[in-house]
Amino acid sequence: MYLFSCTYLPSVLELTSPFLEAMPVRNLQPNAFTYAAVVHAHCVAGNIEAAWQRLGDMRSANLPITSATLRPFLKAGTLAGPEVLKAIFEGMLQSGLPIDDAFRKGVMSVVGVEVTYGLLRRYNRIDD
Repeated sequence: MYLFSCTYLPSVLELTSPFLEAMPVRNLQPNAFTYAAVVHAHCVAGNIEAAWQRLGDMRSANLPITSATLRPFLKAGTLAGPEVLKAIFEGMLQSGLPIDDAFRKGVMSVVGVEVTYGLLRRYNRIDD
């Protein structure tokens, strides 16, 4: 399927929800790659809330969430501004999502060292 390569087109992005909803009707289950592509598409479009919702759908489906799945949030949050990125990072920490060193460093470069480590300490993720 060409879902990932097409997610840059706004008209295709509008079709992602109906696409995901139609899959079970056809006895198909979206896999981690499908959800990651949709999350990526929403992040590229700046629709962080929709991306976060799809990430929640992924978790509900017990699909693996990797640093590659989360990386688009870093870029979207960086473009949206430090407060948005901080909120995204805090949400990920609260949810227990896997945060790798590259993501932490990206957050740190935007929101600052003190804020990043403060959040890591608050959610007991300093040794992650």
